[in-house]
Amino acid sequence: MTCASAPKTREVPAAADAGEEAGQGVEDTEDIAAAWAERRAIRKRQKMHELLSPPTTMTFSMTGAEVDLMDDRDRKRAFMTDGRKLQKSKDDRYQEIAAKWDGNRLVTEEKSPRGGKMSRTFELSPDGRQLCENLRIESSGGKHRSLDVHYVYDILAQADRK
Repeated sequence: MTCASAPKTREVPAAADAGEEAGQGVEDTEDIAAAWAERRAIRKRQKMHELLSPPTTMTFSMTGAEVDLMDDRDRKRAFMTDGRKLQKSKDDRYQEIAAKWDGNRLVTEEKSPRGGKMSRTFELSPDGRQLCENLRIESSGGKHRSLDVHYVYDILAQADRK
């Protein structure tokens, strides 16, 4: 569904009485509410698609208590490990996420796009040649189902990064 910024109009005959006009505001409000609900549903689907479609390449960097992940889709995820207040971004390409260190693993606990719990864990393989990301998405409804997804990324040698 495409939403245009032009307001919805309705022609009313000049001889119409006030009783016929009374319902117009309700219809327009319902149309607007339906359009916003559809827009929210589309955004949820897009966010789920992003979670389930891993990037081809990504770069991690660490500055103090902040671990930054930049991917090939020009998205930046800033994992904050010091408990600071997170800034809410209006830009879908930038997101601050609360995280903590559990030994050598970076762990997040977030809200999934569908409202349930979601956690991510990043850790290096024992030989240090791969990065493993484990994603767990729990349903928010009465049925307690979860989806576990495991991604494994090869770490590029310094010469391969150029």
